[in-house]
Amino acid sequence: MIEVAPSFTAQDVIGALQYLFVVRGTPRHIRSDNGPEFVAKTVRRWRLDYDHHRIQNALNYQTLAVYAADCVLPASDTP
Repeated sequence: MIEVAPSFTAQDVIGALQYLFVVRGTPRHIRSDNGPEFVAKTVRRWRLDYDHHRIQNALNYQTLAVYAADCVLPASDTP
């Protein structure tokens, strides 16, 4: 996705990411520069909400954080 504008707010970034997640699926990682629109508290709160509070039907109605925690082997199970 390419968005062109003289400037972007954190809300602009969130809107673009939400659109991409719906259209292209959720990425494993997001890498960004350290521009103010990406490091804004609004965007960080959105990533925390997305990972820890929104249930995902593709993950058997769990949050991403719960799913990830379930994927980690306990120390006694590691080779």
